Amino acid sequence: DEEGWAPLPPPTDDEPAVQEATETYSPTPAGTSMEDERAQLEAELARLDADRTHRMTHAPAPTSNGADTALADLESRLSDVEF
Repeated sequence: DEEGWAPLPPPTDDEPAVQEATETYSPTPAGTSMEDERAQLEAELARLDADRTHRMTHAPAPTSNGADTALADLESRLSDVEF
């Protein structure tokens, strides 16, 4: 038709059937038990918790006053820009 679509012929029964997959999905790699995966995840969570605790207990890095001034200057120059 005018949109470039062409009708498809009706399906026939003599076409070969699509073979279904015989493998089953396994979310864990071969040879890895659920307990091993759980232990790995718990170790990763413990590491992330330790990193977060370390960041929370230490003071944040001081910001550069020159960068703050430059940012404020840029914001003031762009404040009257209309979009």
